[in-house]
Amino acid sequence: MASIQLVTDYLQAIDDRTIITRSIGKDNITQLDAKNCIALLQKHFLKEKNKDYVTWTQLSIFISVYESLFDGFSQCGHFIVEIMQEVNNTQLRINILQTLLQSSDQFTSLSVESVRKNQRSTNEDPVAFSDAIVRWDKSEPFTVVFSDSHDPLFVYKTVDSVSQSLINEFNIFNQVLAEDRLPQQNLLPDY
Repeated sequence: MASIQLVTDYLQAIDDRTIITRSIGKDNITQLDAKNCIALLQKHFLKEKNKDYVTWTQLSIFISVYESLFDGFSQCGHFIVEIMQEVNNTQLRINILQTLLQSSDQFTSLSVESVRKNQRSTNEDPVAFSDAIVRWDKSEPFTVVFSDSHDPLFVYKTVDSVSQSLINEFNIFNQVLAEDRLPQQNLLPDY
């Protein structure tokens, strides 16, 4: 039940945009009642899905994947609320989380709807199995995973898909790294 609470707490905070100023982790979950949990899961999980093809397994995958992503996000030092406020880039937290939510259909390797339609079809020319696979060229432009040390690993299809707030954060990070390297270069010049 803690998994559902963490996921729905994040979903609520994303919806009401309090995620910009509020840190959420397994140790400070706001307990939502069953009615609110169900409403949030319906809103984010069932959107644009044909309810005839939704399975309990898909919901379990949705909850498991987002529990892992949200837990990694909460433990990642790059996305701590205070740090985002310090560098004046609070929009990055919500941008990343909203984009992650948009990619929820990618968590199963087969499109259940395509496979079931093919099984029910009386057509002599069945849909190719490859059409049922969620393909990279048809997937969302972005995903993120967290390493064991809670560092984010971003995967984008194209450079144009990178959000401006992430570009700004990367530039600030590189600027800080460059400033840290400056004294070392002066101390040990390269001849």
